[in-house]
Amino acid sequence: MKKMIFPWIIITCCLFGTILFIGIRFGKTYKPYYDYEADIKESANIYLNLTETKLKNGDKKTIKMEELLKTGTLSTNKVKEDTCDGYVTVKKMGSEYQYDAYIKCKNYTTVDYKE
Repeated sequence: MKKMIFPWIIITCCLFGTILFIGIRFGKTYKPYYDYEADIKESANIYLNLTETKLKNGDKKTIKMEELLKTGTLSTNKVKEDTCDGYVTVKKMGSEYQYDAYIKCKNYTTVDYKE
């Protein structure tokens, strides 16, 4: 029984190392897209303030990326050299606003993106 513990420890360490490597690699690949989603949320906040848009509690508004680009609150629709399309949904919940960004690019699409 003791002879089997050492091989299992090596196998477990190899599996853990592989999973960790894949996770780090995956995070680096998609980090620019996650950052871009955060930029779009910030642009939507600026857009609402510029247009003086007020939402009632429970109201939901969709702001397309084209509108953010047109008003200058978003500077580009590219991540690296990947052109993206997308939108932000804004929902008022109490006194807070909830922003959710959705983008569709050649190499990345946000989960739950709807055409």
